[in-house]
Amino acid sequence: MSIDIFFRYALEFSLVFPGAFMSILPVYRHLRINKHFFFIIMTLTLIGTIIAGSIICSLTKFPTNSLLLPFLVPCFIAYNLCFDLSVFKKVYCFTTAMLITSFATTYTTFLTAPLELSNTMNVFYCISGAVAMGIGILLCIVFFHLLRINLPELMDNESIDNTWKWLMIIPIVFSAGVIWMKPLSAQNVMTGRMRIVSLVVLIVIPLSAWVLNYIFWWIASKITESEKLKQSYNLLQMEEKQYHKTMRYLEETRNMRHDFRHHLHVISELAKDGKIERLLEYINQFSETSSENPKRFCANNTVNAIAAHYNCIAEKKDVKIFWKLNLDENIPIKEADLCAVLGNLIENSINAVQSLPLIDRSIHAAVGTIADKTVIVSIKNPYNGVIPIGKDGLPVANKPNHGIGLRSVANMVDRYSGSLVINTENRLFNVSILMYKEE
Repeated sequence: MSIDIFFRYALEFSLVFPGAFMSILPVYRHLRINKHFFFIIMTLTLIGTIIAGSIICSLTKFPTNSLLLPFLVPCFIAYNLCFDLSVFKKVYCFTTAMLITSFATTYTTFLTAPLELSNTMNVFYCISGAVAMGIGILLCIVFFHLLRINLPELMDNESIDNTWKWLMIIPIVFSAGVIWMKPLSAQNVMTGRMRIVSLVVLIVIPLSAWVLNYIFWWIASKITESEKLKQSYNLLQMEEKQYHKTMRYLEETRNMRHDFRHHLHVISELAKDGKIERLLEYINQFSETSSENPKRFCANNTVNAIAAHYNCIAEKKDVKIFWKLNLDENIPIKEADLCAVLGNLIENSINAVQSLPLIDRSIHAAVGTIADKTVIVSIKNPYNGVIPIGKDGLPVANKPNHGIGLRSVANMVDRYSGSLVINTENRLFNVSILMYKEE
């Protein structure tokens, strides 16, 4: 086995490094295993492949593609197992890297054809192998931003998830075409103007891939913006509905308080006049017409009214709410906003526990302030089934119009530069919120 031939094959096989780099770049954040372990194993595997492939090809005089193409199958199987994404997205990223790498070897064949005219082997001369590696590295640089930033953004875009099964066909077809176009010998390349024309035409392939990916990214970005605007509109409608609902109940509560003062005045006058029988009769009438006996949960009248309202709803549905509301009359944020957040969360919790046995129908609601600048809200309730959490930290809605209340809450929390954390461990749905005073 000639050392020179071995190094020539090794240079060609070394293109697996830029290929592996480009295939991993867009999916790196979704690695399932320890990254240090992954890169050590991957590096050792690629080095072993280069050495073993170079030895086999040096002895058999096979072209590198005769080993590299079958090698792609176990590579993709390992790739598929190591990254937590849909298989369609992984096929797209893997074959895009394969397309760019195969272009480097095909383009080198046309570019260095005059140097390869005397070559009788199925492998580049060392200088051509170095050119192929240089083209591969150059393509890594050109495609870096696309593979590192734009493509991951596309894969995170849930609105286009169903399109990847069709999109992955594009790099597969292009890769097959580029591999098929690779000339069998330098002599064929030098026929007429074939070499010049091919060098001009072939450069369109990576350029088209680059442009198409950017166009697709731009279109997907616009679709996402449109979806966000639509979602914001829906959230605003939801918040407006909740706001009017809250204001209507608070108005009713204020009217009740006003009427209650009037009743106290009548009772006081009857007591002063000593009309005991008339007083008792009036009190009995007042007791019969009073539909609710409002409880006192905190010093803030507005929040107390909302708590009393939802506590009454919960009691009618055999749900027990354990309230812990440590609020003064003055709170760091708008009362209407806090009532909307609390109302949405309690409504969701009541709906969630209704399907549970009576003994488990309980909700723990705590609201308080920290240093008169921060409002903290914690709502906990048991639940049945599975609650998948999306990338935005909110539960994934499995039915139309579900989850809007929580998104409305998240939107309101954002306006106060706050934080919303949802935990679903041990069959306990726990929402923790911080909302900060507007400076």
